[in-house]
Amino acid sequence: MSIRKTIAILLGTILLASTSTVGFCQTSIVLDGAQLRLIYDVEVAAQADGIIQELLSDEGQIVNEDQILVRIDSRVADAEVAVAGKELLAAEKQAEQTADMEYAKLSHKVAEAEFQVIDELERKGAASLSERRRAELEKDKGFLAIGVAVIKHEQDQLASDVAREKLNAARVRLGLYSVKSPVDGMVVERLRDRGEWIRAGEPILRVVHLKEMKVECRVPVTKTSPSELLGAKMTVTIPVSPDFVDTIETNIEFVSPIVDLGEVLVWGKIPNKRRTPNGPWMFSSGMHVDVKIDLN
Repeated sequence: MSIRKTIAILLGTILLASTSTVGFCQTSIVLDGAQLRLIYDVEVAAQADGIIQELLSDEGQIVNEDQILVRIDSRVADAEVAVAGKELLAAEKQAEQTADMEYAKLSHKVAEAEFQVIDELERKGAASLSERRRAELEKDKGFLAIGVAVIKHEQDQLASDVAREKLNAARVRLGLYSVKSPVDGMVVERLRDRGEWIRAGEPILRVVHLKEMKVECRVPVTKTSPSELLGAKMTVTIPVSPDFVDTIETNIEFVSPIVDLGEVLVWGKIPNKRRTPNGPWMFSSGMHVDVKIDLN
């Protein structure tokens, strides 16, 4: 083989290797097809059947996590709590009393003393054997009555505990009639009206979380290996308006394990912003943004 031919083969091999790895030698990737997405988009549903009594929030209202948004008619549940409370009070009173145990102990003492007297008389021939046996039976009966009274007292204490748990359960059921927001956010849609009958599981309001947004983009696997993306720095350029562009840095928190049409889905989180305190949020779901990814 001539020297020229050998050199040509080597050059071709180097060129092929360089073209096959060109995508993986990049230190950054620029993408213009990224979008902002909501992290939480929740349809807040009823947890109990009933008539919607109060709608305490409406579209556009900012709400806090655990804030009550809707009240459903809860008169029956209120009554159940009241009944359970009275039952607990009665059960606690019963559990507190120890008169049965004290009476059983005193009765046993008396029966034991009477037996000792009859036993002594029987030895002296002043009482019959049957009288002694009856006195002994009363003594043993009194001893067993103590055990019965102790068990009944323990049962009364357990009944008090059961009544307490029944009251807790009634309060939980009552709580189902107050529909709370699962997240901090904004009510963006009202799906039902006051006075309507609703069943558990049916949505009433739609609440979205706006304090944070997801930056979603699809990265061609020809540009980098998906294994290099997790934790990579993202520089997000957001055209908020024609005269204002904001830039935020974050990191990729999720890399999809699925490659779809030669691309892999990734996302990171960014904080939302307001231009003025308590003003409207600057970023909205669906906004198109530019992303630069610095590879690990």
